[in-house]
Amino acid sequence: MVIIMNKIKNKIIKLQKIGRIERVYVILILLFLSILISSAATLNMTVTSPSTNLAPNSGFETDPLVDYFTYGKGTFTWANDAAHTGSRSTKIVSIQPTGSYARWMGKTDKTSGQAGSEYSASVWMKSISVVQYGKLVINFWDASLNYLGGTESSGSIRGTTDWTQLAVQGIAPSKTAFVRVEFRLYGPGTLWVDDVNLGLKTATSTPAPTPALTPASTPASTPASTPASTPTPTPTPAFSPLFNLAPNPGFENDPAVDYFSHGNGAFTWATDAAHTGTRSSKIVSSQPVGSYVRWLSKTDKISGKAGNEYDASVWMKTNSVTQYGKLVINFWDASLGYLGGRESSGSIRGTTNWTQLKVQGIAPSKTAYVRVEFRLYGPGTLWVDDVNLGLKTAASTLTATSTPTPTPTQEPTPNPTLKPSGSYTLFWSDEFNGNTLSSDWRVYGGNQSGATSDTLFHSNMVKVSNGQLHLGIAMNPSNGRKYIGGGVDNLNSVTGKLTQGRWEIRAKMPQGFGQTDNRAFGLLENGHPK
Repeated sequence: MVIIMNKIKNKIIKLQKIGRIERVYVILILLFLSILISSAATLNMTVTSPSTNLAPNSGFETDPLVDYFTYGKGTFTWANDAAHTGSRSTKIVSIQPTGSYARWMGKTDKTSGQAGSEYSASVWMKSISVVQYGKLVINFWDASLNYLGGTESSGSIRGTTDWTQLAVQGIAPSKTAFVRVEFRLYGPGTLWVDDVNLGLKTATSTPAPTPALTPASTPASTPASTPASTPTPTPTPAFSPLFNLAPNPGFENDPAVDYFSHGNGAFTWATDAAHTGTRSSKIVSSQPVGSYVRWLSKTDKISGKAGNEYDASVWMKTNSVTQYGKLVINFWDASLGYLGGRESSGSIRGTTNWTQLKVQGIAPSKTAYVRVEFRLYGPGTLWVDDVNLGLKTAASTLTATSTPTPTPTQEPTPNPTLKPSGSYTLFWSDEFNGNTLSSDWRVYGGNQSGATSDTLFHSNMVKVSNGQLHLGIAMNPSNGRKYIGGGVDNLNSVTGKLTQGRWEIRAKMPQGFGQTDNRAFGLLENGHPK
């Protein structure tokens, strides 16, 4: 027998197999004992230790411009006013706005890398009046200096702080030829950097000792019985994205309301190319190879929640792009502190027609906001259109068991719908044809509370397709509300025109069990007769 408990509000799903737990515990104990016996007989332990420092001029005691370069708005110097060890360090006095960064970084082709190897980087940083934070980054590049991915340190340095060590690790992806370290300062302030270390982790084997004792015999007994049938494993729930959380996803309205730009180039609301509609966002970049320009959503525009899985996609078109275009999703805390992100594995290069890129990410602890970025590495022209950001939820959870198939029962024939006496005249209807909502409907937005004070309404949670109106809801706390959802009413269409009558609707809830204080359909009291 399988019991399923699913409570939507607390995101709790528990599976408990009655009468089988004790056996699982026994198996685990026996397995653990067998591991101990095996370990006592043969010990072959593998440990990892960092190799020699691969970072050039790691203490910055000689001119850093030989091995490093800079990027961003600010003053970059080889400093002698602060050092962790020795007498020198590198320094950034940044005037970058909040949400963007300036950086010192290793020259891209300076440090060779190898695919599959694990690298560990560390650095010491000191800060004064840093509005956001400093971070350490390790990233990887192929032989043609194409970006393959990277990782930013989870730790950071903020405000005015004495020397603090940050660390980050990363495994070099396929085709890695070079490894680069970066020292980033987000927002304005002053940052010193010293004593960087980049280590290639290698395995060190410990010789296996000769076993001192071999068990004389193996117990001959076997379990007295085997279960008559084995339950079919529970299938993994299928996932499907909910409604689009990205603002102005088709860029048919001025993108400067919901998005901003960063980098050296021309950023325009374009009419010369579009995937759908008549508009797109466009970048004509003059950035050098190895760096990027970008359109990106305003950091506090899209609310996020720790633990949620997000799925982003976008359509891109290019002309004469030297490197490539990428899609990025990243996460931010309530103070607009960067928590991490992911860049799409796919890219668009050269001169290429509309191509869809995708990326997924799970929001880390303390996530308050989600941001999407459309990056163009190196010079060239990039158009961006039809961005989608979906909060993934389980579409269904079906649990198979070994319980015998029940005997089919005859479904009773439903009674016919009772028709009221007298004649009725159709006053208003909507079959939801097409893919846009009729102007008869009012779509709830922001803090408007049409059905419940527990929901923050968003127009992106309202969809029309296949002759149906879809209203989505998901746990996504923001502005004191537990949910983000869709809501509509036709109050403006019927007010003062209809005082009594009969309403019909056909509605369906998604498959599954749960509880919610939201109502899906109801009549608004607007002075009509009781």
